[in-house]
Amino acid sequence: MPSMYKMIAAVMLRSGFEPGFGLGKHFQGIVEPIKIPFKGAKFGLGYVPTDDEAEMKNKSVDQALPRPIPHLYQSFPVQEYVDDDDLGEGIYGLFEEIYAIVE
Repeated sequence: MPSMYKMIAAVMLRSGFEPGFGLGKHFQGIVEPIKIPFKGAKFGLGYVPTDDEAEMKNKSVDQALPRPIPHLYQSFPVQEYVDDDDLGEGIYGLFEEIYAIVE
């Protein structure tokens, strides 16, 4: 039994589920759990891939290429410049030092 199913069962038992009874306040719901079909390849909802597509997918997963981390100058090519005149009246002096005595 996969660990996911064990976790689901533990949560349901803590919430008051009793095996053999239906789900719901008065045990009127379904008794048997819903079966989830396992699908190894993740192509999309309802899509049935051809054998060639499934084989290509399996090969691409097995042979993942390393992704180099780019330098900072490649990620941020231009330095940000803020013009103080464009800030507006409320924000202009927001981060200036204030000498005050708090009582």
